Amino acid sequence: MNASTFIRPSNYYSFGEWDGLVIFEAPDELAAMTAVVKIITPGHLEATKTTVLFSMQDMINAMRRASKLEFRGIDEPQTVMPS
Repeated sequence: MNASTFIRPSNYYSFGEWDGLVIFEAPDELAAMTAVVKIITPGHLEATKTTVLFSMQDMINAMRRASKLEFRGIDEPQTVMPS
């Protein structure tokens, strides 16, 4: 994995809880976490926070999958299967 693995990194500075923001696209979550670990290892950052963002198409796909699932509400009787 090299720097070209990450697509279009964007850096922003801000007022508020966080002093800066970096947005980048990685091939998968493991690659993203690898980059975060590499960045924080020298100790230059006091804290980090990561958030996975989803594209509109990912959200549509998730909603399609969710529509096929069954969910019983909290007030409905639950059946516990013996293990």
